[in-house]
Amino acid sequence: MTLVDCGSYCDYYLAWEQVFKTHPDHPILIVKYEDCIQDLPGNLRKIAGFLGHPLAEDKIQAMTTALSFHSMKRHFQVTLTEELIRKGEVGDWVNWLTEDQSADLDKLCENLKDSHFEPTY
Repeated sequence: MTLVDCGSYCDYYLAWEQVFKTHPDHPILIVKYEDCIQDLPGNLRKIAGFLGHPLAEDKIQAMTTALSFHSMKRHFQVTLTEELIRKGEVGDWVNWLTEDQSADLDKLCENLKDSHFEPTY
């Protein structure tokens, strides 16, 4: 395992898992990138409801368009000189890692199984 200045990815999320267990009455909303890719309008409704500010459907649709991966990529390509945003596809990371790196990541994330932060890819 490689040590980094900011600590382990899994340790960070396991610390948040402890917050859920210790303070079950404290409102915390988890929004995953993968879920937003699958259903952005639904997640916008979920976030707005959680914040106590439901949005009209026309606002949801406008936000869905503005926050879409393709819209954001176009915006960043205009404002940045190097490509920062790749494909916006869930699971594309497997195309960037070796099999050994992928296996290491799977092993590292075993600790997150059955938590609120279990990876979905």
